[in-house]
Amino acid sequence: MRCPMEGICMWKRKIIMSAAICIAVMFTGCAYRLTTGFRPGVLAKVDGGIISMDSAKLLLSESLYSYEKLFDSGVWNETIGSVTAQEYVKASVKDTLIRMEYLKLMAEDMNVVVSETEEAKLEKAAKEYWDTLARNSKTPRDFDVETVREFYGGLLLAEKVFYEATSDIDTEVSADEARVIDVQYIFISTMKVSEDGGMVRLPESEYRAKKTLAESLVSLTAESDFAALAREYSDDKEYSLQFGSGERDAEFEKAAFGLEMGGISGLVETDYGYYIIKCINDNIESNYEKRCSEIILSRRAEAFSQLYVDFAGKIETEFNFKEYENIEMKDVPSGSGQLYEIYNRFFVSTQFD
Repeated sequence: MRCPMEGICMWKRKIIMSAAICIAVMFTGCAYRLTTGFRPGVLAKVDGGIISMDSAKLLLSESLYSYEKLFDSGVWNETIGSVTAQEYVKASVKDTLIRMEYLKLMAEDMNVVVSETEEAKLEKAAKEYWDTLARNSKTPRDFDVETVREFYGGLLLAEKVFYEATSDIDTEVSADEARVIDVQYIFISTMKVSEDGGMVRLPESEYRAKKTLAESLVSLTAESDFAALAREYSDDKEYSLQFGSGERDAEFEKAAFGLEMGGISGLVETDYGYYIIKCINDNIESNYEKRCSEIILSRRAEAFSQLYVDFAGKIETEFNFKEYENIEMKDVPSGSGQLYEIYNRFFVSTQFD
């Protein structure tokens, strides 16, 4: 079931990020003052501490690699609404680094530190990533291997703070909560993309025509191949889906979870259009452990978000708008696309034991 904001969602789905960085950037409440009172090379000042411009250039180089591999170098001039890809990526990098700095301060406040063993692993991980840059490009860079190590250290502290702060979260998950089902569906959209990139309802005549089509398809599902109908009529290129509770629209979930294996719903109305759903498997047992982990992680994130917002609201932050604005993605040397992949090999999996 696709997100209606297809362009934005595609960018977000395609750029693969580690669990740690997702934790670091998922929370709102990042407020800061814009100023030009900086020496060159400083991105921001956070509660007296400094974020270097080198750190931003590290993440920008990785973003450039990922986007141009998926699209091409012309992507930076593409727009969604009033935002270009370049503006979107630069804003994401800026917010990521500032929020990571907030999490470092939380680590200090909670006496969370990196161990000697972890420090050694950080050195190895940074050197491994740095070597990938040397193999892929001889272009000089504005950052060095120590910049990579500091970034990896920030990711590790973000994870450690997250798990330490949520260590008392209930880890018991019921069978119903962990249930995952497999469905096929037909989606008849009643929305369209507006000139500013948003989603708006179809004009009334088109809306009624779509509803009539959806109603006629309901009667066909009993005697026709459901997948064939979906391929022919659905406004979504995908028509099959596995999901657990809390992952989809409430109306869609209510109808889908109420079906037994082989059952077909009536017309399900949502804010974005009409669905007809067929249950292929009403309980995929093989996904139980994975689903339990996702539910527990979601509980942790919900609990941590308020702690983070309360903490971040007390921090004084200044941002070097003038220097950062002058960076052009076309002038950024490409990364190797392995920044998060290498970090994950050294650290992320250990947090889910």
